[in-house]
Amino acid sequence: MKMQISIPSTEDVGGAFIERTQERGTPGSDCCIKNTTSGLPSAASTGAFPEYRSAVQASVPFSVLMSIRNRDIANIEPHSFAERVMPAVLAAGLLVIPAIFSNGTDTFRLPKEVVFRAEAILLLMLAVFWVTSRRRTWTFGKRPELILAAAFVCWTIVTTAASTNRLLSIDSLITVVAAAVIFIATCLAAQTVTLVAVDVLMIGCCANAVIVILQELKIWTPFLASRDTATHYGSVALLGNANDVGTYLVGPAVAAVVLTATVSGRRRWIYAAISVLLVAGIAASGTRTALGALVAGMVVFAIGHSRRAALAVAAILVGLALVVMSPATTLGRGIRQLVTAAAHHDYRHLSSERLLPFLTAVDMTRDHPLLGVGPGCFKYHYMAYRVGLSREYPREWTQGFPMNWGEVHNDHLQVAAETGLPGYALFLAAIGVCVVRRRRDGATTPEAAFAWALRWPLATVIFVICLAQFPLELAAPRLMFLTLGALCVTWGVGRRGSGVGEESSIRDAAPTPDTQHPTPARFLSGAIALVALIAAAIGIDQLCIEPYRDNLTMRVVRQRSAQAESFDQMRAASLARTNLHDLDLVARERRLDPEWYLLYGGNCEILGRWTEAADAYTRALAIDDRPEIYVNRGLLMLRMGRTDAAVADLATAARFDPRVASGLDGELRVRVAAAAGLR
Repeated sequence: MKMQISIPSTEDVGGAFIERTQERGTPGSDCCIKNTTSGLPSAASTGAFPEYRSAVQASVPFSVLMSIRNRDIANIEPHSFAERVMPAVLAAGLLVIPAIFSNGTDTFRLPKEVVFRAEAILLLMLAVFWVTSRRRTWTFGKRPELILAAAFVCWTIVTTAASTNRLLSIDSLITVVAAAVIFIATCLAAQTVTLVAVDVLMIGCCANAVIVILQELKIWTPFLASRDTATHYGSVALLGNANDVGTYLVGPAVAAVVLTATVSGRRRWIYAAISVLLVAGIAASGTRTALGALVAGMVVFAIGHSRRAALAVAAILVGLALVVMSPATTLGRGIRQLVTAAAHHDYRHLSSERLLPFLTAVDMTRDHPLLGVGPGCFKYHYMAYRVGLSREYPREWTQGFPMNWGEVHNDHLQVAAETGLPGYALFLAAIGVCVVRRRRDGATTPEAAFAWALRWPLATVIFVICLAQFPLELAAPRLMFLTLGALCVTWGVGRRGSGVGEESSIRDAAPTPDTQHPTPARFLSGAIALVALIAAAIGIDQLCIEPYRDNLTMRVVRQRSAQAESFDQMRAASLARTNLHDLDLVARERRLDPEWYLLYGGNCEILGRWTEAADAYTRALAIDDRPEIYVNRGLLMLRMGRTDAAVADLATAARFDPRVASGLDGELRVRVAAAAGLR
């Protein structure tokens, strides 16, 4: 005899406990589950309790269903500790990273980077808790995006092992691993979170958009007044650079436009206002690449979506056109400069001085097509490659200000130069993974609709913005694209617990009874969790807290070093000894910072410790090949009476920057110019 248990749909009970009606019969008799609304099993009703899905499709013993229901009543919260805390950590990262800055030598980028790494370390710790927990709601399968993230990490390890400067590459490897951890954690959390995740993401974006608008209008800035704050260079929001602001805002701006078209009710009007604010923030930043990426993303969205979306995009484009056509705006003036430069074939200004690093990256890729020069090593090789550009390319292509570029300002070229063509192929695959993911039938939730509409615009934005910016090298923009990408690929195929997604058995979704976890296994899980906690504490201290603290120390040392130059010999020597003591304290954390070596060498010179100063400059050249380091060492060699060594160093710097030779006098100038091949 069959018995019927009637289960109302989740729309009727709001996710509360199931109702059950039972016909009288013999104990242990079979039963079936039926939706009281439609008379048929529904995805919505089974989505509230995933363990009932398989029971909908096949009859199971009534006693089993009763045990499941009693357990659900006893366990009102189905998520484990890690599944509750991990979304909170992800949300904290979205709020803190775009806002944090410090008073150190690196005011913006280093504080954001250390918080990015701290978030990854906490997520790794919680991942250990999740793996060892007895109750898990999230699933971790062989999904394409997760396999791709693992492949990217593995290839970075390979290129780090083969790097031309392994010390620099190890630091970049840490960043890549942290990015992969945050991406995977976001993919897992997205299985149970809602559009509130996008709401949290927009908080930091709106705050930075408001600040950059106020800074551009010269109404208010959170920073002290300086020469830069009176110009467009002061429109940096909380990110430190106007271009960083545009790069950070463009992805969320397109996401806000997509949400405006795909949701309804009050949320639609809220996101319409957010869209206008973020677009205005991009315009205030004056970032032309971000503007191009925004236009490209919205055009793609309008083509692939509804007429309503096309009208909304048209309205935004009209507003942007008015800004661009106005000569009173920074963006309008910038576009006019580009037009003028193109008309006169002025490649230097047309590329905003970036043609030199572009060509340099191309040459690096040509010389190292398989493994690249190594992650993070572009800046180490830039000077040597830059000097040789004039022999390979037209003169008008190689003219530009003699500055040492730390980034290519084109992530397509930088990834290819540093990790080879296989690394660039993985980069393109990462952009395309959200496009090629198939939508699961029945994925009709608001999250799925948003993700499905966002996939092509987001891929377009990432591809375009990476043509003349470097979001992969900046913590805040990197976090934005990782988060939006993870939400897009996860929600686009259905979220767990929403009635759409992969089917799971009663055993997979249900908490494991204590009888299946003997005491030794529980002790082992606890020991593993404790080790993870201790390792996370050590990692945060070494990789996050100490670098942040040492960054503040470096600022104090820099100020005292500048003061020592204007003091008498006795006071200068006292300050120099204090500076060297402080520099020794932060030496381990600043081993990849050229400024540490320059400050150390300069203070050694004040004390007459010339051999130590020369050694500091030599060690600096091992991590960053820069002209100013050659100049400092060359002048020191001159004071030590080693004229030939001085001429060699100064000539190396003069090949990169001819102004070095013109600043010298007499015979030394002649010898340096001749050695550098200058006329």
